[in-house]
Amino acid sequence: MAGRPARRRVHAHFDDTYRLRWTPRAQPTLIISGTEDHVVDQQLWGQEDAFRQAHVLHRGIADAGHFPWIENPEGVRAAFGDLVDMLDRPSQPSQN
Repeated sequence: MAGRPARRRVHAHFDDTYRLRWTPRAQPTLIISGTEDHVVDQQLWGQEDAFRQAHVLHRGIADAGHFPWIENPEGVRAAFGDLVDMLDRPSQPSQN
């Protein structure tokens, strides 16, 4: 495979059989992803019902790739602020 060594390594060790082992059942969850991340397919979160609940926040960090906390720390800080705001809201009664 042509390309830089890092790309060859990622391709050679990519886990294409990955299966979710954990889902956020009730705990508040923040999913952060760089909008320019070309390593992890962020569509995974939209395909699983467990990740499309009111207690799960998805925040795409602009101008960031696979390491948004390095590439756009202010965007990540804002995402955590959203999580804190969600935690400060009164919880809703369980629908179970």
